[in-house]
Amino acid sequence: MVPYLRVANVFEDRIDISDVKEMHFSAEDEETFKLGHNDILLNEGQSLELVGRPAIYRNELPRACFTNTLIRFRTEASVIPDFALILFRHYMHSGRFRRIAKITTNIAHLGAGRFAELEFPLPSNVEQAEIVRRLSDQFAQIAEQEAAIERGLMQSIAQRQNILRAAFAGQLVPQDPNDEHASVLLERIRAERAERAKQPKTRKTKQKKEIAAVVSQLIDVLAEAGDWVPAQEAFRRCGVSDGALTDQIETLFAELRALDKAGRLAVEPVADEQGRKLYDKLKLLEV
Repeated sequence: MVPYLRVANVFEDRIDISDVKEMHFSAEDEETFKLGHNDILLNEGQSLELVGRPAIYRNELPRACFTNTLIRFRTEASVIPDFALILFRHYMHSGRFRRIAKITTNIAHLGAGRFAELEFPLPSNVEQAEIVRRLSDQFAQIAEQEAAIERGLMQSIAQRQNILRAAFAGQLVPQDPNDEHASVLLERIRAERAERAKQPKTRKTKQKKEIAAVVSQLIDVLAEAGDWVPAQEAFRRCGVSDGALTDQIETLFAELRALDKAGRLAVEPVADEQGRKLYDKLKLLEV
């Protein structure tokens, strides 16, 4: 049995050997499909956007073949493998491979014959090496920037959760010892809501309407959901999202704190597969 690479193993500029299959190759077939160091493999059959996705085989396995779902490009002395890889990545992203691919049953096929007829610019080896050097530096910078962006996004998510946690705990603003008890605040909110329902509707400014809506809708939003709701989604249903007024946000968090102090609010974190916290979800508890 011989390990072999297929489309699922060939990503852009990366060979993934975490899931390698094996099958029997005759001696003749193994000689034909045996991979060598610096062979370039391209996805022959793929989605239209990814057809021709290339990577260099760098002896990731001590012995391996490839199947006809891949195309092998083997360089000669006049072509630096990394230069050919850069060119093929350009062809994939620029749509050059897409223009020669044929689609059958929703799969785009590059075709070894059509691939062999593609133009291949061939500067001197010195120029190829300089192109590879410059682009490799740029690729490394791009990878660092992407990693920094990913770290920034994760930090933003964590910071958002810290703000929410501080808001639930009443730590966003200094606490006044003379503040009314949570149960009293909730009762006053209910009374004000009932009183407003009795009064005839009058024209109000947009800002006052929105603030009143936040106060009157939060309990209703959680009660209507009847189950867990992501905190951000609950806020959105209350009219508080990006760009919301400070008064709206403070009013919302005041009611959240009141619900929490009254034992009416359950808060539970949601994490990803690595255990990193993504967000909090809320649920209204029965009295």
